[in-house]
Formats: sequence, C-alpha cells, structure tokens
Amino acid sequence: MSKLQDLDYDSVFKEYPDIVNTEQMCEMLGSICIKTGYQLLKEHQIEYFHIGRKYMIPKVCVIDYILSSVQSKPNRKIEKEDNLNYPLIVQ
Repeated sequence: MSKLQDLDYDSVFKEYPDIVNTEQMCEMLGSICIKTGYQLLKEHQIEYFHIGRKYMIPKVCVIDYILSSVQSKPNRKIEKEDNLNYPLIVQ
C-alpha cells in the first residue's frame, strides 16, 4: 500500500471506523449500490476478510482502491465540493 505513504490517513474518511462493513464501504465510494459493492469485493478489487459470513473491509483498502482508480486514469482530476464529504472525479 505504498500509495498511502504521502497521505494523511487520519484526515481521510475520519467519520468511519478502521474496519468498515459493506454498506459503509458503498457510502465511502459515493453511495454506490450494494450489488456493485459486492461485485468489487468478489472480483478482489478491494481487499477484505470475513468474520463469519460478514465482509470486513479495512478502511485503508477502500482508500487504496480509490487512489489506484484515480491513478490509472491520469487524465482525470479530483475536485472537492463543499457539500460532499468525498472527492468528486471529473473528466
């Protein structure tokens, strides 16, 4: 997770716990639908572990997924809107 070395981890998604559930992960990713969230996990695009039947996702893995998605599309820029608590990706 070398992408996170220069990131101030404490300032990103500070309202979420260090280990999030699937619903929280979907909120962090811009309120994607739960089906899309499970697809990301099933395709191993976001790392996770199980406790019983529940998916447990380290917050740092969600952040890493966001950063890798942005870095794989270098022609995009990130803008922060005042009323949003997550970055908005603009083409």
